[in-house]
Amino acid sequence: MISRSFWEDTHFGPSQPAEDRDHLTREAILAAHQHGQRVNILTKAGKLSKARDQVRSLLPLLGRDDIFGVTLTCLDEDHREFWEPNAAPTWVRVDNLKLAHDLGIQTRASLEPVLYPEQTLELIRLIRPFTDLIQVGKLNVHAGDPPEVLEREKAIDWPAFGHYAWELLRSMPGMWYVKADLAREVGVTGGMGLRGSTLG
Repeated sequence: MISRSFWEDTHFGPSQPAEDRDHLTREAILAAHQHGQRVNILTKAGKLSKARDQVRSLLPLLGRDDIFGVTLTCLDEDHREFWEPNAAPTWVRVDNLKLAHDLGIQTRASLEPVLYPEQTLELIRLIRPFTDLIQVGKLNVHAGDPPEVLEREKAIDWPAFGHYAWELLRSMPGMWYVKADLAREVGVTGGMGLRGSTLG
């Protein structure tokens, strides 16, 4: 069961250049454990040549009460490179997720922004066997975003995708969460997402 934790690492990340020098993430994990706190890591694993090894060197520090997660956007590497040029290839993130699962660490994946719905659905199928919690959102547009973001957002049939994602998640064993912004597209109001767990 995915547990609550005091710390979620989404900004400095375990694969930043400073990590190789200062070991900030390693020290934060050790300090959290020393004070009885759980750790919740969510990372894109940066594109540095050492990024994969940096993430993998941290996994043995995590225990069964900790969570290791990755963000995933595109299965197609050309698309991933265009939208996330500074992030690790998708296969590296998926490999790290599977390794964490194999080590007995709780795992989660955040699938957003959704850029190509069919790729997101395929990613769900790919990672479900070794991912405890799958979270799915959408592509949110903000003032100042480049035109291609707006064009991509407009090209997606969000209600259709929301229904497909919800049905797919409900069809496979494991915990899932459809985030509030996507849940609204399938008629859920009140600012709440759709949360569930499907027994195997």
